[in-house]
Amino acid sequence: MKLSLSRAFRGEEKLWKVWWGGGVLVALISAALTIAAEQVRGLGPWAWGWGDACDAARLVVYVAWLLPAWRCSRNVRRVVWTPLARLALLAGLVLSVMF
Repeated sequence: MKLSLSRAFRGEEKLWKVWWGGGVLVALISAALTIAAEQVRGLGPWAWGWGDACDAARLVVYVAWLLPAWRCSRNVRRVVWTPLARLALLAGLVLSVMF
């Protein structure tokens, strides 16, 4: 796992491993942080800052996965996956910032 993680951050890992291995984990963490943020905001105005902190953490988690996924996006058999993966990564970033 440690070797694969370092390979991913250097852009040497296969895209599918980073996309599915890391992406599923990022989706679960993001969902948990989104739920936590909304639950905390429901406690009242005094807790809204903690909800914002959960949103910031969610963005940090996404960017931490986006960087190796972007670097590994060229490690595919069919070249068409590189621009599709990068487009999906950028769309995900925009949606993470907006919501």
